[in-house]
Amino acid sequence: MTDAVKGRKPKEQNRGHGEGSIYQRQDETWAGVSRYIDPETGKKKKHFVYGKTRKEVVSKKTAWEDEFKSGALPSKAKMTVEQWLDTWLETYKKNSVRTNTYEGYQRVVSGHLTPSIGNFILKDLRPEQVQKMLNQKLAAGRLRNNKEGDKGSPLSPRMVEYIYAVLHMALKQAVKSRLVPRNVCDAVDKRPVFNPLNMMFTDEAGSPLKPDYATDSFKRDLKRAKLPDIRFHDLRHGHATMLLELGEDITVISNRLGHSTITLTADTYSHVREKLQREASNKLEHVFNIGNR
Repeated sequence: MTDAVKGRKPKEQNRGHGEGSIYQRQDETWAGVSRYIDPETGKKKKHFVYGKTRKEVVSKKTAWEDEFKSGALPSKAKMTVEQWLDTWLETYKKNSVRTNTYEGYQRVVSGHLTPSIGNFILKDLRPEQVQKMLNQKLAAGRLRNNKEGDKGSPLSPRMVEYIYAVLHMALKQAVKSRLVPRNVCDAVDKRPVFNPLNMMFTDEAGSPLKPDYATDSFKRDLKRAKLPDIRFHDLRHGHATMLLELGEDITVISNRLGHSTITLTADTYSHVREKLQREASNKLEHVFNIGNR
């Protein structure tokens, strides 16, 4: 019986020189352990890093150990939110997410989180401080200019939700790293919500995206993945077609597409329905043929 079946942590894998304790977890991700002496208490401790691949974990583990040896890592008692956010970005996100995602996190950290709560001591950060920041972002989170006294304009609820999500991720890792006892974001009562009737897509600064942004990004991704060149709107048709082929009710599909009537949906995708009817007839004919043998 394997370790995964027994529910035990997998044994440490063979490792290269200087890699320390690195092992594959039951969910097939990887983890690395750095053992060190806490300079404040003199006690032995462990620092964990995680990643999708062994190479990623080696990189994160090495980066953390280099910072620790150089004294660049602040003590737990004095670490600020800004210092932790910078560590989180560099150690846990830089090599584990796509470049544009990482850059989005960076913009949120440098443009919103650090100026608002960066000076707070990480372990002392409280829910009401996070709540106050979110309220301020909703009220006047985007400055129109750099003039003194500029109260700014509100950020979209979608952008404030993104800021909240980035902070939540960073603090979740801080809990795993045993830097804080809990994620204070979980105690925030009033979180930004989306209004589906007024929702618009914005960039990380809260400004509306240009109409061609989605199409241009989609085309670049298609080219990068060496996929056939299709329209962005074709994703909508593909989505509906797959649901029909999976046997989803036409009413559900019509509601998801926002069609005014079921008839409109049925007419638009009549070719798919005809194909499914033919396949059903072929299956039934096959059954009858078997029965007549």
